[in-house]
Amino acid sequence: MRLKRLLSVFLAVIMVLSTGVVAFADETETVIFTEGIFTYSLRNNKVRLEKCDPSVEGKVVIPDETEQGYYVVAISNAAFKGCTNVTEIEIGEKLQLETHQDFTMCEKIVRYSVDENNKSCCADEYGVLYNAGKTIMIAYPPASPVEDYVVPDGVVRINAVFNNCVNLKTLTIPKSLNFRKGCSFDNCPNLTDVYFGGIEREWLLMDGGPWSTEKNNINMHYGKMTLKDYLENASWSLGAFFGPFIYVLGVTAAIIVLFPVNLVRSLIDWIKSI
Repeated sequence: MRLKRLLSVFLAVIMVLSTGVVAFADETETVIFTEGIFTYSLRNNKVRLEKCDPSVEGKVVIPDETEQGYYVVAISNAAFKGCTNVTEIEIGEKLQLETHQDFTMCEKIVRYSVDENNKSCCADEYGVLYNAGKTIMIAYPPASPVEDYVVPDGVVRINAVFNNCVNLKTLTIPKSLNFRKGCSFDNCPNLTDVYFGGIEREWLLMDGGPWSTEKNNINMHYGKMTLKDYLENASWSLGAFFGPFIYVLGVTAAIIVLFPVNLVRSLIDWIKSI
């Protein structure tokens, strides 16, 4: 009888431990499930939107939470790949949007809208998507009816968001910009002029690589140079031109300092005597 009781206790402990292991495994493994037009992944009680049904049309609302009660806190970078008939994307309060989010494959989007309580991103009156501090432009709606768009002052980074903007005619970019991720302006048939608040040198030396404007017959316009700009531009140009000469002179001076003339002559005389 005593042996039976010990065996029962042992089995109970095994069951408890095995249940705990299963629960732990359930929390750490990734579970894929679908609700409506969305496919999600669940891991550590956090849900990420992985895919939107490519056949969907019109406005798409990304829910704050799933039918199972999990908050949708992230979105895959390729979630809307193939969704060529989506015209508007509405982002709720809980979604934490990455600043490099890619919506460029949705060519018919007219605007983005964001819940006013979202702490990661926002949209302006034209439906252009920015991070919460409005310092990074995340996405420009390619089918927007806006013809002349002015990027607000304070924006420091623009991602590759200006492809397939069929209605855009002029684009104004502030001097505050210091990083521009490569953009080709491909399929922007009406875009004729880009205005940059800074000077040409600032545009050319900006991090992020060149934007192709010449091959698309786009005219670049730059801001007026101040006295400070003239001085900086002059010093940069002189440095680029005289840099190699200054280097050679510096090396020569160092040799003279390190090897006095008398020492050099003595070395020459010694070589001749050999």
